Amino acid sequence: MIKIAGIIAGIAGAIALAGCTTAQGDSGAAFLKDASSTATLVGQSSATVTVRGPYDAAMACISKIPEVHSLKIGVGLIADQTGKVNTATEDGTGAFVGNGASNMFNSALAQVGVQLIELSPEYRADIDWVGAKGIKGAIAMPNYMLMGSVSSLDFLPGSMGTFQVFGIGPGSRAYTALGSMDTRLVTLPYGSTDGGLTVATSSAAKQFAAVEDKFGVGTFVGSGNGLTYASFEVDNGHREPMQSTLRFLVDYEVVDLLGNFIDSLSAARKISDRRSAVAECRTLLQMEGAPAPQTTQVASAT
Repeated sequence: MIKIAGIIAGIAGAIALAGCTTAQGDSGAAFLKDASSTATLVGQSSATVTVRGPYDAAMACISKIPEVHSLKIGVGLIADQTGKVNTATEDGTGAFVGNGASNMFNSALAQVGVQLIELSPEYRADIDWVGAKGIKGAIAMPNYMLMGSVSSLDFLPGSMGTFQVFGIGPGSRAYTALGSMDTRLVTLPYGSTDGGLTVATSSAAKQFAAVEDKFGVGTFVGSGNGLTYASFEVDNGHREPMQSTLRFLVDYEVVDLLGNFIDSLSAARKISDRRSAVAECRTLLQMEGAPAPQTTQVASAT
């Protein structure tokens, strides 16, 4: 009876200490604290909010370059080519990286003010349906295609530590994943310009971190043939939301890709020299920790 009472007391202590362990955490938990709390707040809120990221200032900067607004760009399929599938989920299996990157690029390009041309498979199917009805009309065509993929997702070795005295003690595990994206801007045939020319490229990577804290109690209960080992464990974990922070990687790529293209046009003297303006925008890309004024930041990119 004393043993059972001790187990119950230990379980209560485990729940309390697990909460303390999670609140204090280690360096990984500390840097995930804000992302987890704000993401939960948005998820529980009844209001719909506009997701703002750490690169909004850089996007606003690149949108001030006049030549950006004359670009006619269509977005191709930005596919998940990581080959990574998550099977350890409570709500079913699926890819670690979502397939919404193409739509994210459309939103980001529209935000910076390019002339966005719709080229999704759904739209092309609608055009075929309209054409089959005998309806005729002009269709806007892009001068450039944005193409690429989410090219890699690597899980890096992490750290794990436990400490127990008489079967009671905390434990912690931390690990990181590194995802990368590669994009390019390719010409379509128009005027005297040949199609298939890659005029700009960009490659960026994003690190995702996760921390799992736990506290466990274990002891022997009973005596003789009825001796049994009983244990109880409380787990709590934090992980950066991959799908939300994928949008931040997309925002970064848009600024970097358009900046590279404007730089190349300036170097070839095809437009006014905008290299100093692009350099200013690149400086803002490095200030990712500072969200734009009057915005809601869901998570911090690192």
